[in-house]
Amino acid sequence: MNKTLKRRTILKKVAKEQKREATFLGLYISKEVASFLSLYSLAKGITKTTIVTDEINRWRSERLRDSTDEELIDELVKRSIQAYRKMRKNKPMFFPFCGLVRAELKRKGVAPEIIEKVIKRMIHEKKQG
Repeated sequence: MNKTLKRRTILKKVAKEQKREATFLGLYISKEVASFLSLYSLAKGITKTTIVTDEINRWRSERLRDSTDEELIDELVKRSIQAYRKMRKNKPMFFPFCGLVRAELKRKGVAPEIIEKVIKRMIHEKKQG
């Protein structure tokens, strides 16, 4: 068989989607789910990204009924301060610790404006108590 025919995409989406600002989200799913996702995507002529994005947006809408961004930020601040207080060996000073939190949030893909809110609130909480 010709190499060109082997690698040619036959069942691609008919219309290309508009390019949007996006980020890569790495995750692991079972082979069974990945296979079904591929099958469904090809059969319906839509991308796997569209399917997953739609489901995540639906999930997010449901979560927003229970928790706002501000509530989640407050929860994250509390967890960070608790983690700092529990540190025993080689406990860094608080501001370098904030830098570690900032770096971790950045690595995890949290938006810069949210990171700034978290750090500012951590500093405020530390001063309060």
